[in-house]
Amino acid sequence: MSGTGLVARTASNTYAQRTIVEGVGTFITDGDGVSGNPTIDLDINDLTAETSLATGDLFAFVDVSVGSTVAAQRKVTLGNIAVGLNGLGTLDHGSLAGLTDDDHAGYTRLAGRTGTTNDTILSTSASGTLYGSSNASSDLNLQSTNTTRGLVNVVDEGRIRTGLTSVSGVLTTTYGMRQVFATAVSGTVNTLVCLGATGTIDDQSGNIVNLFRNNATISRSTAGAGGTNSSVLLNDPTINSNNISTTGGALVCVNHSPTYSVTGAVTLTGLDTGVQCSGAVGSGCTLTVRRGLYFRDVTGAGDVTEACAVDVDALADRVSGAGTSTNIALRSAIVAATNNYFLRDTGGAQSHLVGKFTTYNNKTTAGFGLATIVAVGRSTGQTAAVASVATVTPSADGTFRVSANVRPTTSTTHNFTVTVAYTDEGGTARTLTLNFFTVAGTTTVTNSIANAAGAVPYHGIPVHIRAQSGAAITVATTGTFTTVTYNVEAVIEQLA
Repeated sequence: MSGTGLVARTASNTYAQRTIVEGVGTFITDGDGVSGNPTIDLDINDLTAETSLATGDLFAFVDVSVGSTVAAQRKVTLGNIAVGLNGLGTLDHGSLAGLTDDDHAGYTRLAGRTGTTNDTILSTSASGTLYGSSNASSDLNLQSTNTTRGLVNVVDEGRIRTGLTSVSGVLTTTYGMRQVFATAVSGTVNTLVCLGATGTIDDQSGNIVNLFRNNATISRSTAGAGGTNSSVLLNDPTINSNNISTTGGALVCVNHSPTYSVTGAVTLTGLDTGVQCSGAVGSGCTLTVRRGLYFRDVTGAGDVTEACAVDVDALADRVSGAGTSTNIALRSAIVAATNNYFLRDTGGAQSHLVGKFTTYNNKTTAGFGLATIVAVGRSTGQTAAVASVATVTPSADGTFRVSANVRPTTSTTHNFTVTVAYTDEGGTARTLTLNFFTVAGTTTVTNSIANAAGAVPYHGIPVHIRAQSGAAITVATTGTFTTVTYNVEAVIEQLA
């Protein structure tokens, strides 16, 4: 034989050269034996992968504790392997190597990652739900950072759901969104905003921009005496002063203070409405009372120095150039009808007007606009002179109308007059005796209330005077009051 390698006897006196070759799952080194003894190793990469294992499938292995002989060879089922792995429960996870390695990028890392690589998608096929706890009545807390606080941004449209599908019995208070101050806010707080909107809204179509909107359908399906109470905005805080006296400050429920500006040589024209009330009443519905503003009294034993339902600040002229602003505190377009009112006082409170009526009953007025009663007085059961039936001291020169009425109830012996004392615009003191119509069979004019006419009414004839400021206008009675009892009254009106 001229070759090298292994020799095998194939028949009597017959030999052949042989070489050990690799089979499936084996790896051969020096198969011809020339360089050394042949070595046979297992090659797992050469095997076909099994894709459907069962618990009864067999696995071969060598028990090294027995040795490397054939007696050490074992076989085991897949089920036996599972049972054996369960017996490793005493293995301490903390003793494993590489626990701090971030080599599972497909999972959320509790300690966080740089950039956006730790962003989480809850579901790829349905709406995801994030729970705060499996413990009943626990909360879900969202916080921007665990260091200096930032913002929790809701990028898409947010919907706050109460989680209530049906409620039986009495439901107290359920919040869609609420800000709770877990700890006291101390120090100097310039502005504390619980719900705010910032940024820029590019309105290119003139549509309505609603920063807060209640568009829910509130339905009543059970009978009862009580109606539905719905408050779009309910402001009922408790303001407490803890042993500290404070002055100033204001609690404002709705603060409407927009800023209008333009860029470039353009103009901005629009209507600014702080509070607008509208709506619709369907067929079969009846609103007994509809209010735009309802100002109710407070309760409790504390003091309220002044209560003002509507307070309008001093409005300046806001038209540049030669034009002037029209500033209106209250305007009504209600037309005249039997049950239509511009102002309706049902409590009988007094009214205080510093300005004047320039138009009344659609007629332009002059002077004071309307005659203003500045003094009125009545004295009854009088038996002597009355030094002041009615009096007023003008704060400026003005035009006045003065009148009086006298009714003797017992008339025996008397003869007196009614006078008006004042200072004219030239500074001269004047005393004017008033005239009266009498009703005693015939109507006569007299300035003397005498017993000859008997106990009859004396109807005063108004007089027109111009009085100087700072000097009193006084209506009085003077004369003889021997045997008389009478009633007297006087009215002083300012015309201009």
